[in-house]
Amino acid sequence: MNATAPVEASAPCASPEARLDEAGNEGLDEVVLCSGEGEVLFTWQCKSLERRLRLMDQVDQQAQQLRDIARLGRFDRLEIRSRQGRIICQLQPDRRLFVRSMDETL
Repeated sequence: MNATAPVEASAPCASPEARLDEAGNEGLDEVVLCSGEGEVLFTWQCKSLERRLRLMDQVDQQAQQLRDIARLGRFDRLEIRSRQGRIICQLQPDRRLFVRSMDETL
């Protein structure tokens, strides 16, 4: 039989903002997380939520059209890079994620 030591209570969970800062994401500008159906679950520093939701809907529609035309399989993500930074839009059956970050290496 394998005995385990008692588990000590951990510190309360930090706020999402504190966890983002602790992760060292100084260049992170905004985050939007939705359920697969589009229900907003979490936002961080999102100045225009409606525009981000419309963008994710539009990307989803375009991905479906490309899948039907080119028979490419399931869409994974859209990544846009520019001098100002990067946008990642990931649309999965169980979640939708939008992340915009400053990327000083570009």
